[in-house]
Amino acid sequence: MISILAVDDLHDSADSLVMLLRQLGHVATAAYDGRQAVEFARDLKPDLIFLDINMPRLDGCEAAIEIRRLLSPCPLLVALTAVTDPRARMRIADAGFDQCLCKPADMAAIMKVVTELDATKRAGQVQKDQGRTAE
Repeated sequence: MISILAVDDLHDSADSLVMLLRQLGHVATAAYDGRQAVEFARDLKPDLIFLDINMPRLDGCEAAIEIRRLLSPCPLLVALTAVTDPRARMRIADAGFDQCLCKPADMAAIMKVVTELDATKRAGQVQKDQGRTAE
C-alpha cells in the first residue's frame, strides 16, 4: 500500500483516479489545483503524486518545483498532460518530474507506476525488517 496524491483541476479526473486507487487498497487523496497540491503534499507526505500540468493558481510544473523544495525525500512525481510540444516537455523535465504520462492517461501506464513503486516500497520495508531482526 502506498499513499498517492492525484491532482487535476478537472475534479472528475482526480476523483476517478482516487476512487480506482482506493479500490486497489492504496491511500489516495485528490487535490484540484497546484497550490492545494503543495499544501496537501506538505501535510500528507505521499509516496507518489500524479500532477496535471495546466491548472489554476499554480501550474503542475511550479507545484513540482515547490514540492521538491519542501519535501525530502521527495515523492515520485508523475506529470499528466495533454501537451506534447517539445518546449512544454522540456519545462516538465526541468521541473524535476520523474515521469510524464500523456492524457488521456492509459490506465495500464498508471497502474505500472503504482505497482512498481508499491513493490519497491515493500522491498525496502522487508530490508528494514530483516535489519531489525539481525540486531
